[in-house]
Formats: sequence, structure tokens, C-alpha cells
Amino acid sequence: MILLFDLVSGLCNDDVVFSLSNRSQIKGEIAVAINQKAIITCAITGAIHTPTMSPYLPITPEQIAEQAIGASEAGASILHLHARDPADGRPTPDPEVFLQFLPQIKDSCQSVINITTGGGPGMTI
Repeated sequence: MILLFDLVSGLCNDDVVFSLSNRSQIKGEIAVAINQKAIITCAITGAIHTPTMSPYLPITPEQIAEQAIGASEAGASILHLHARDPADGRPTPDPEVFLQFLPQIKDSCQSVINITTGGGPGMTI
């Protein structure tokens, strides 16, 4: 069984609905049998979310690192990461921004680091 969370830090609440691999929907809790293994992935910022959508969206490298490490400590096996321009929160493909949070995450947790390959909607090549 693979259990996928595509959660943006702080944008979820008690009413969030999680989809399980068997297509069932469980509201407010996740039922996973003790003898089944699950892989949890967490998208720390998401690709299209903006700071106007939530005050909880991590946009600085420090915030992204803190949220990623927290997700790992909470059980996320995979961390899906986008970089954000710290000035305005828009997605950025700038390797220098990624380098401001990737080493700290790598040194602080055992989760698989999955760097986005697509940037974000509206980004040019």
C-alpha cells in the first residue's frame, strides 16, 4: 500500500480528506492496518500556492527547511521540494535558492529528498 499525502504546510486542517490507494476516503483520520507499510510524501510548498492563499506557506529557505524537517520527523518518507523567492514567495528554479535549504534538510533527516522537476505553473524555461 502506498499512502500519499500532498499537503502544503499549514494549509490543511481537521477537515482535510486523505485519499488511500484503495480509493476510499477517510475524513479526519487515516486507517492503516498495523501490518501494512505506508509511504508518506509531503509537498512542503506546493507548486501553485502563493502567500496570499495562506499565511502558513513557507517561503524563505529557513521556513522551507524547518517545515521539511518537521514533516520528516512526523513520518514523511519523501519530501517534495520547490524553491521560493524569499522576497515575494513565487516559485523559483534558481539553484542558489535550493542550496540555501537543501544541505540543512539533508543533514537533519533520513527522508528521500525529491526536488521538483517542473518548477511551477506559469514558469518559463
